[in-house]
Amino acid sequence: MNDTQRKKKLVKSSKVSLLSVVWFIPLLAIITGIWLIYDYYQSIGQPITLHIASAENLKVDNTMIKVLDVDVGVIKQIKLAPNGKGVLLTAYINRDYPQLLASDSQYWVVKPMLTKGGIFGLSTLLSGPYIGALPGKSSRKSNAFEVLDQPPAMLFESQGTALRLVGKNNRTLLAPGSSVMYHGVKVGMVTYSYFNVQDKQPHYQIFINAPNDQLLGDNLRFWISFGVALDTRGGEIKVKGLNFDDLVGSIAFSEPEGEGKGSPIEKNHQFEVYASELEVPKPVPKDAYYLVGFFDQSIRGIAQGTLVDYKGIPVGRVIKVPYYSLTDHTNILVRKFIPILFYIDRKALPPPNQLNQRDVSFKHEVAEALKHGLVATIASGNYITGTKYISLYERGESDQAVYPMRTYTRYRVIPTTVTGLESIMDKIDHLLATINGKTLSRLNANLDELHATLRSIKHITHSVEKEGVVHDLSRDIKELNDSLKAISPHSPMYQDISRLIQQLNDLSRSLNSKTNRIPLLNTLPDPQPKQGQL
Repeated sequence: MNDTQRKKKLVKSSKVSLLSVVWFIPLLAIITGIWLIYDYYQSIGQPITLHIASAENLKVDNTMIKVLDVDVGVIKQIKLAPNGKGVLLTAYINRDYPQLLASDSQYWVVKPMLTKGGIFGLSTLLSGPYIGALPGKSSRKSNAFEVLDQPPAMLFESQGTALRLVGKNNRTLLAPGSSVMYHGVKVGMVTYSYFNVQDKQPHYQIFINAPNDQLLGDNLRFWISFGVALDTRGGEIKVKGLNFDDLVGSIAFSEPEGEGKGSPIEKNHQFEVYASELEVPKPVPKDAYYLVGFFDQSIRGIAQGTLVDYKGIPVGRVIKVPYYSLTDHTNILVRKFIPILFYIDRKALPPPNQLNQRDVSFKHEVAEALKHGLVATIASGNYITGTKYISLYERGESDQAVYPMRTYTRYRVIPTTVTGLESIMDKIDHLLATINGKTLSRLNANLDELHATLRSIKHITHSVEKEGVVHDLSRDIKELNDSLKAISPHSPMYQDISRLIQQLNDLSRSLNSKTNRIPLLNTLPDPQPKQGQL
């Protein structure tokens, strides 16, 4: 190989080396860039979309997603939803937490919140709100989630049972954090509440802590316990609701009186929640005997569940008031009596006399009691609070019973009476009517006598005017005055005639004044007083 060939080969080799170095640098840069991009997306995590009602105080690259106060993601983009309803948040979840992508994962905004259960999110006063997360357990993955208004129930207690409550004739909406009480003991709390515009009732999600969830069963009754209440049952006044939970409002539940909790239930079982304990339906005993009473008095204070009493012993409760059959309510102003349906519990009555023990049915016992004068009346349990109840007793001779029919619908009718204060007021009204009647009769007789006297006076006065007595007397006085002029003033006859003229003048003035004071010379008939009016 000569020198020329050797030089050409060296130059060619140098060009190849230079070309390799020139292309290696950009290729290395591209590879590095790809790695950096990959590492960036690996570091920011898996993208998800969160739908929220409002993005208040949320900021890009500043609002974090946390689980148990540990950062697991960050908000990277905030924009309005395409339909204009709400806001879409683009967030990235750290790839070390794939369970946050489970379809049952839950997200919510953590910010300062004052509830009846306490203060939550106090640490966000300085740092700002963040997105709280609760990992799911589902094997199905998702990249889109709804942000809740309130923290989920499982955030407060890891062990327990969640329930759903729907209002029953209830317009009270308690806030999340309100207590759930069982016989005065706090066993859980309200985790979520809202007003449903479809059924116009409040809806609740509550959580019963373990082991208190062992109290749950399908036979429970729930109601709202709110404010201070007076319990006047038993003839005494008891004040309820003086603890904090009752003052601010809570949900209470219990088993029906004399019954158990029922069968076990699953999570998210739905119950009805009543407006108050008084509105919770009372269970009717199986051997109860139904009666209908027609009351001719005010039924204010009588409602479903009102106590039925026999000589101080609670023996039953009111079932329905008023209790009308078909269209009977249209004749209420004509019939006047208001029917009430109630029952008597055989087990509540004292046992029969051991000396006269007979194998008779309870229906026959009630029929015999009605035959011997058993009646019902509305009595006042406490005049201060106005509490009323239905009292059963044996009718006295002076009691006027209302008994319009033997049966109504399919139930036996019990006679009713009016007793107590209403009975006393009726008797007073009757007495006053009697007194007024006698007084008016006596007054009418006196008025008749007065009119007879006035008619006599009118007749006398009319006769005096008619006969011209006053006119003749004036004429005689004038003639005497003329005769007196011819007589000497110093003679005794002059003095006698002067005295006679003075007496006649006095008599004339007297008659004129009396006829002027009695203006009864008209021919109109005398007014007659109307009967029963003064």
